[in-house]
Amino acid sequence: TDIGFEMGNQNHVIPVTNGNWFFSEKVRVRLLEFSFPLALILGTIGYLQYHTGGEAVSFTNALYHSVQLFILHSAHFERSVPLALELARWLAAASTILLVANSVIWLLQQERTGLKLRYMKNHTLVCGLGGKGRAVVSELCGNHRKIVVIDKDPDQETTEWLRRLKI
Repeated sequence: TDIGFEMGNQNHVIPVTNGNWFFSEKVRVRLLEFSFPLALILGTIGYLQYHTGGEAVSFTNALYHSVQLFILHSAHFERSVPLALELARWLAAASTILLVANSVIWLLQQERTGLKLRYMKNHTLVCGLGGKGRAVVSELCGNHRKIVVIDKDPDQETTEWLRRLKI
């Protein structure tokens, strides 16, 4: 969802959930969707490979130890670890850091949006960008009015249209 507003004589768009200063939100989510399961799978395989000596380790124990990698905790290893486990350790740490970064970015965007909206004055609020909402926005833009647009689930085309209008 984007929120548009005017400050001075310029319209601005506040991306509520689509920050682009640390990759795009879509790229960050795709990285997490890829890295979390991969680290979990590699970690489980790695723990199973590590304990092939005389010790018997169950699949669930290997999976449990893999989950612990995400909280940046792993057991002390007395010998070298398999490549799968080494990759999982680094990938899990990177995934955890990316998840924390995503959360911080989202919180900062929400705070920034709230602060900007708190100080807006003399603006028109348009709720919903269906056919009538788009017509109202077009009319208000033609009259150089300050506009705030709220839409529950705008599609990509609508978001780009608002950006072209500098809303």
